[in-house]
Amino acid sequence: MRALAVALLLTSTACGLQSAKPPAGLVCDSFTVIGEGLSEALTAARPNECVILLSGTYAGAFELPSDVSLAAANGAMVMLTGDGSGKPVLTVRGGLRSTVRGLKIDSSRGDGVAIDPGPVNLIGVTVQGDTSRSALTSTCTKGTCEQVTLEDTELVKCSTGLLVAGGVVRMVRGRVAEMGGSGLSDGSGVVASRGARVTLESVTVEGNKQAGVLVDGEATALTLDQTHVRANLERGVWVQNAPDGGVQIMGGTISENRLVGLGVRDSSGLTLTSVEISATQLVEVPVGVGAKENVGDGVGLFEGARDIVLDLVRTTGNGRAQILADGSGAGVRVNPSEVSGGQFRVVVQRGATALEVPPALIDTPGRELATKSAAVPVSQ
Repeated sequence: MRALAVALLLTSTACGLQSAKPPAGLVCDSFTVIGEGLSEALTAARPNECVILLSGTYAGAFELPSDVSLAAANGAMVMLTGDGSGKPVLTVRGGLRSTVRGLKIDSSRGDGVAIDPGPVNLIGVTVQGDTSRSALTSTCTKGTCEQVTLEDTELVKCSTGLLVAGGVVRMVRGRVAEMGGSGLSDGSGVVASRGARVTLESVTVEGNKQAGVLVDGEATALTLDQTHVRANLERGVWVQNAPDGGVQIMGGTISENRLVGLGVRDSSGLTLTSVEISATQLVEVPVGVGAKENVGDGVGLFEGARDIVLDLVRTTGNGRAQILADGSGAGVRVNPSEVSGGQFRVVVQRGATALEVPPALIDTPGRELATKSAAVPVSQ
């Protein structure tokens, strides 16, 4: 195998088509270059070794051992695809020296990447499918949670984009888009649950069938930093059953989503700072036998939402209310930079209590506005 690797290295370099060397920045004590036999190469790989792939499509259910890295050769176009076994295309156990770099992964015949427990770095990886399988999952059933870092990674056209159930994930730049599927919990871009800790920095989450970002469960934490959540078809950012104050949104935009830009229920301790929430689209929602109402609010604070701070948040041009407090609890403070447009500015109804907001911003519609605020099913 290693003699074949050397031969491939020399041939590839001489032809000038690909540089079969570890990409810049990839740390390897040794490396093997292959054009076939990926499963065997991974099984044989030693800790701190890099397996470098020449251009081609590699079919299987691959396992990346601890402290082993897997990368495309410089200039190589590499695709991993499933074998129809139902196993993920790439399973990663993780290690301090584990990196996956420059690969495209087809998730149409198996979930894209399954990481448990980490750590691992994914750099320049694209996972794309046909909305039948999830793109990337991070769990901690096999050991202590360690940070998974995604840089310049794209998750596109799967059933769920980034599904973090108890894991620790930091995503920097990149895109999560166009999730779909027919399952009850399919279609969300980013899902954080079971005590997960997720940070998105300068990420775009767009065009997903359900929620752009969904947070669920005790001890679950989410930070959005200069992230853009837009044009999702069923809520932009939705937080539910999260009473531990672990959600922060700093800068960025939540725009052109349907139903509600940011919605919160049965959760507390959220902080939003210098965020723009705009252009939420109206959706017809049934409100009785044969009756419907258009719903499209910038911020929706529903039953069980409490101890929430909106500081210098700009809510403009959302279809109906810019901010709707609908049965929310104590400790909600709104210090907006701008509230304008739509049908109403701030609406307080159904027993919402202790809302601190400039009185001049409160509008009275003359009726209770209908909502769609039931908890959302969560992928597991």
